[in-house]
Amino acid sequence: MSSDMTAKVIHGADNKSIEVNGFEELKYGFKFIDNIFDPSHQDLADIYKKWGRCLAVTDGIVDKAYGKQLRAYFEAHNIPLTVHIMPGGEINKTMDTMLSLVDAFGDFGLIRKEPVLTIGGGLVTDVCGFACASYRRNSNFIRIPLPSSVSSMPPSPSRSLSTTRR
Repeated sequence: MSSDMTAKVIHGADNKSIEVNGFEELKYGFKFIDNIFDPSHQDLADIYKKWGRCLAVTDGIVDKAYGKQLRAYFEAHNIPLTVHIMPGGEINKTMDTMLSLVDAFGDFGLIRKEPVLTIGGGLVTDVCGFACASYRRNSNFIRIPLPSSVSSMPPSPSRSLSTTRR
C-alpha cells in the first residue's frame, strides 16, 4: 500500500486563522494465491525473508485447521515464525482484544513497517488490522482471508477495520 497525502493551506483575511484542506489517496493491491502455505510458493517467503522472521495472528479455530501447514511453510523457508492466537468469536471484537494485539506486537519487537500476517475471518482481520493501524502510526499487515466454513465470519478485501465497544 502506498499513500499520497496532499494539503492546501489558506490564510484567513485577518491573518489570525488558517484553513487546511487535505486528502490522502490510498493505493493497495490484491493477489489471489491458491494453497498459499504450499512450500513451493515463494510469495510469503519473499516478503518475510528480508525481515528474518514473521509474526502471524489468527484464532484457535483457524490455527487448528491451518496451523501445521503455516508452521511447515515458514520452517521450509527457514524463517522463524511466532504465532499469536487471539480469542475468536464476535464477543471478542473489543478494544481489550485490540490492545492485547498491540501488546503482542510490542513483545515481538515489531518494527513499524514490518508486516503482520493476519489469517482468518472478519474478526481476526478487522481487529488485527485496527491494531496494526494503531501501532506505531500504521504498521503494515497482510491478510489471508479464509472462507466462513473455517472461520466464523467471512472477511472482505476492504480497508474496514473495527472493534465493538461493550
